Amino acid sequence: MSREIAFDFEKFRVFFQNYSLSGFDRNTQLLDNLSQLHKKYFAFLTFIAELQYQKENPSRGISPFVTDNQLTYLTEACSDIGNAIFISVHGAYKASKLMLRSSIETFCKGIFEDEEPKILTEKSLYVIFDLIMELDSIKQEPSKTVFQTIHNEYKKLCADTHTATTINMAQITALKYFPAYDNKSMNEIKDVIFKLIPSYLFLLGLKYNKYYSKMDYRNKASIITQIKKELRPIIQGVK
Repeated sequence: MSREIAFDFEKFRVFFQNYSLSGFDRNTQLLDNLSQLHKKYFAFLTFIAELQYQKENPSRGISPFVTDNQLTYLTEACSDIGNAIFISVHGAYKASKLMLRSSIETFCKGIFEDEEPKILTEKSLYVIFDLIMELDSIKQEPSKTVFQTIHNEYKKLCADTHTATTINMAQITALKYFPAYDNKSMNEIKDVIFKLIPSYLFLLGLKYNKYYSKMDYRNKASIITQIKKELRPIIQGVK
């Protein structure tokens, strides 16, 4: 048995030694998806970086104040999105969805901790979402609808987490499957991110509007263009 294990481990080692994504740069469908995802992800990264910068270089009258703990969670939410994109390129689509689910959890803790501290200690995600939906800031439109979008995506992603049906199963039994590309699966990942990031950016832009107003115009442009058109005037102060 030990000889068989050693023999198989050698093949295992060689697999990782030879693992490569070379050739994926010729996949036009993948590149198109990545280009679209990059715009969304870059906007989210920019907002988090601005919160960090302005927190370290505060201006008078900036409120609400973003705490270190909030920023940690928001940064992790952004990191989760980046990880989801990275592993989806390799074909790990179910794992990517798990990271997106994690992103929602960390984002909610980061943006709503100051309004409802209980969400940091509450173990039930059902209760956490109920607490958030009772917040005054979320009871109002369009925030209510925007947050409902996030919640709806979370419920869908939970089906993958708990492998609700065979549709949610990856059923990968050999590492030689990777790297792989499936356009349908990649589009599913893209569709979730296309709903999450614009929703994240709107809620961040609304809550931290004074931070947004002080950003460099190039950073503002990167962010606002990734928010739904009908919601942009609210963040820009037109409505």
